[in-house]
Amino acid sequence: MNSLLNRMLIYRLQDANNNGPYSIICGNNVGLKNELFAIRQKLNRPYKLNDGSERYMHPDADVGTPLARAFFDKLIYRGSPYVFGFATLEHLYIWYAKEEINVFEKYGFNIYEYNIPDDKVISGSRQVIFKLCDTIQ
Repeated sequence: MNSLLNRMLIYRLQDANNNGPYSIICGNNVGLKNELFAIRQKLNRPYKLNDGSERYMHPDADVGTPLARAFFDKLIYRGSPYVFGFATLEHLYIWYAKEEINVFEKYGFNIYEYNIPDDKVISGSRQVIFKLCDTIQ
């Protein structure tokens, strides 16, 4: 079976060192934190979407999905080999407004695309997790 036929294109906001935005936000980047806070205050995006789901749905709230199961099976933790991404750009833009992405870009974050074998992706309603080492070149 050709793995190129059974792959997913995953979108991930990260820096050149493969750090996702939350690892940096939780760090000491005060400028980034302050700019994001100001943008988020200005945008005032609703936490709940029209379908009733949460904009920033934590894996444990993504009931009935393989992602929730992975969370409860303790596959997702700080330092885990899994990283978060999105199966579509639409899902990424539900999570992050374009204005937020502009701030992230200013601090070296960009949207990267990864080709990952389908069977190596654990999917939720919007977010997915995968291992960077499973990337198809």
